[in-house]
Amino acid sequence: MSLATIIIVLVSVAILALFFKISFKLGMHALSGFVGIFILNIFLSFFNLHIPYNLIDMLIAGIFGIPGLAILFLYYIIL
Repeated sequence: MSLATIIIVLVSVAILALFFKISFKLGMHALSGFVGIFILNIFLSFFNLHIPYNLIDMLIAGIFGIPGLAILFLYYIIL
């Protein structure tokens, strides 16, 4: 194998590893956002309110945490 082939393979593996790392982090944020929205919906059910489960809302809640849940709560109350 030539040196160029080895470099191309190594760069490709590095890019693929970075893709999987970012995908895993986004998946974990989405999962934690789902749990946060689920818990918030339990409390909101007493007031007959609901935050829908979708990927964007789960990522907002997962990445920003409690402030993200507060923003989603205010968004869906106003809307």
